[in-house]
Amino acid sequence: MKFLVSFVTLLLSQQKAIEAFTAPVSLISKPTTTCIFAEGGDQQTRINFKHDLDSPKVATQDKLSRGDKKVYCRCWQSGTFPLCDGQHMKHNEATGDNVGPLIVSIPKAKPEEVVEESKVSAEDDKKIEGRKKRLVMGYKATTFAYFLSIIQVASKTGLTKFAAYFLSSRLLTAGVAYIMSSAAENDRLSSDTYKRLNLAMIGFGVIGLIVQALLPNTRTAMACIAAFLTMVNAVKGYGYGVLGWDKKKEDASIVKDLANYPVSVLKGVFSIPKNMKSFGYLGLTGMVVTMKVIKLVELVQVLKEGTDKVMIATRLSRFASLSFLAMVAYTLKDAADRDRLEGSTFIELNFLAALSLATMSAYVGFNSRLGGFAAFFSGFSAFNGLASIQKKQSKA
Repeated sequence: MKFLVSFVTLLLSQQKAIEAFTAPVSLISKPTTTCIFAEGGDQQTRINFKHDLDSPKVATQDKLSRGDKKVYCRCWQSGTFPLCDGQHMKHNEATGDNVGPLIVSIPKAKPEEVVEESKVSAEDDKKIEGRKKRLVMGYKATTFAYFLSIIQVASKTGLTKFAAYFLSSRLLTAGVAYIMSSAAENDRLSSDTYKRLNLAMIGFGVIGLIVQALLPNTRTAMACIAAFLTMVNAVKGYGYGVLGWDKKKEDASIVKDLANYPVSVLKGVFSIPKNMKSFGYLGLTGMVVTMKVIKLVELVQVLKEGTDKVMIATRLSRFASLSFLAMVAYTLKDAADRDRLEGSTFIELNFLAALSLATMSAYVGFNSRLGGFAAFFSGFSAFNGLASIQKKQSKA
């Protein structure tokens, strides 16, 4: 009687699994489908005494393509579980039971279906190629727009220390945008490195537009265009990095990725440096983040005092620049931890960081504490960039 209760319980529990197989098979329009088995139970109704006994639930996933046929065990006695090996026949003879396997098959595609699927695949490939080309062009247009804005400002003000320091953030963004164009061409946008840089670009572009809105008298069309292109292309690049070029990546979620972003960054920042280079980049990150916090406090004070828009825009602009530089510094720290500084992206980031820090040191003065630190880390970044080039060439 106890076995009969167990068997009825098994049949009822398998009904959903049978429905899950039959519905996709009858409605399938793609060449693959997924089959999932799951069973569990307490000691009174236990039917599994053989497979994955340490697991709280036995779950097996399998995939079938067109023309495939598979026979799955439902007696839990098979030695090739989840596939059937005929053990149910011995079980039936011994117990008088009538349990049998689950047979799943997907018919072969008809010739017209093969043609249709090939057509859809070709259209998808064309669409993906178009998205990639547009994004690569967008990143390069961003780089070009920043160079034009730098030339425009420098031609009006001259290349003073202040102008060089002010424009270094635009040069940094132009360089990163160029790096991102290469990453898009080589399908590397899904890497955490490029997702972080895209998010940093989004922030810089958004704040850049706000700054331009606050400064109507000094606003330039090229600066507005550069900020807009930065924001738009970084949003697209980040989205493709998370969701894939076809925007159909399984289990991908922009919301989930954004929620994990600060956690992963904080975890990386507070992780113990794995080498001296990583320790140096951690120091650089700490210095820039400290400056960023100070600038944020100044911005809050200016907003409370209701000072004119020029003061607000100036503080906001420096906050955006320091935020971007902090992300570049952290990215280099992460690369050093992974011993990846020989990569082209990180070599270029090292030289861009060195240039930004050099202009900062020149502006605030080499003799000041901040200027001294900036000069040191500028040399540190430049040296690591050159060392990485030499090491990369020696491996070639």
